[in-house]
Amino acid sequence: MRLLPLYSAAGLLALCLGTLSISARTPFQVQDPESPLHQPAFTVPSALTDTGRVPVESHSGPLPYESWLQHTLNFTHLAPVIRQLEWVHPGPLLNRGEAHVTVVTPPEFDRILAPVGITVADLDALALQAGLQHVPFKVLCVGRQRLVSPEKAADTLEAYNLIVQADAWLDLRWDIWRLFVQRSGEPSAFDPAHFWPHITLGYSHRDLFVEDGMYKGINSCWRPVEMTTTNE
Repeated sequence: MRLLPLYSAAGLLALCLGTLSISARTPFQVQDPESPLHQPAFTVPSALTDTGRVPVESHSGPLPYESWLQHTLNFTHLAPVIRQLEWVHPGPLLNRGEAHVTVVTPPEFDRILAPVGITVADLDALALQAGLQHVPFKVLCVGRQRLVSPEKAADTLEAYNLIVQADAWLDLRWDIWRLFVQRSGEPSAFDPAHFWPHITLGYSHRDLFVEDGMYKGINSCWRPVEMTTTNE
């Protein structure tokens, strides 16, 4: 039996931002005209969510932060969204030149899964069984995270991403949790729901992570999105 999320994306955002209405353009259309989500939408090619023919990429290495599990996307369909961000952002942004959704992070693998003998090959096998590359997902909004640089107080670090959602990703993380427990892992050490799926668009100095105190969930929604059949 699959375990399901305890909340809906729209419901949680309602708690954060107040009165919402659902529209075809975006999952959230905030009534407050001062809200960032009331600004013009970013257009996102619907082809970005069609990944069944995108080759699987496995990431495994001997050093820390070299191993993780991802849903691989076609960067060609993300590039137009990055261009829109560059048009509205006042300064240059860095980007990865590729697109993916991280399903298991490098710290989770290095610190939690690998110590009980779970390998990237194990994760890849579970992902193949779950049909990870064929998982349909929703694009909820453009997210933004900002942080005063701990290295240089005069700098504000910024990261931008597409906040995305698919129940199947969470189901896969529960499958991984079950394997973790079977391998004698402490059940409370790996939390499948500790998960904020996103697609990185760009960042000012470096990317921002949970370890920086930044959460890339619907709480970080900055601009609405509109799905389109074109790739411009």
